[in-house]
Amino acid sequence: MTREQPRKPTPATLAMREQIKNGVSPAVYTERLIRGGYKPAPRSAWIGQAACSLEDEPYFIGLDGRKREHWENIKKGKTKCGSCPVQAECLAAHMVDITKHQPDTKVVVGGTDNVERARARRQVAQELARRAQSSQSGGEVLA
Repeated sequence: MTREQPRKPTPATLAMREQIKNGVSPAVYTERLIRGGYKPAPRSAWIGQAACSLEDEPYFIGLDGRKREHWENIKKGKTKCGSCPVQAECLAAHMVDITKHQPDTKVVVGGTDNVERARARRQVAQELARRAQSSQSGGEVLA
């Protein structure tokens, strides 16, 4: 695989970053898209543009008890993802994979860690459940 130089952010990444500016987490935004039927582009279409594809090793979240190193790795990974031109495609592809009953990994993907992605899945599931309940009850959500 050849490594390409980073390019301008894709339209999907620009749209996601606009939502981030409005206070929406990237994982929540992406989970909403996926639950709405969004299908990410194949990895082969964008992986060469990923900022991390130019790195020798990914930013794994270590669970070895060295908390400072753990949080430094998360921060490094999120910083790298924040400058990635295909951040949205990467996160969507990963989240589609984990919604297909594959376990989430303890790596930073698309500017999020596994805890944020799990939280987003729960939040969006709750939003959808409330909407379904609201539509069944004629518009009122019962507490």
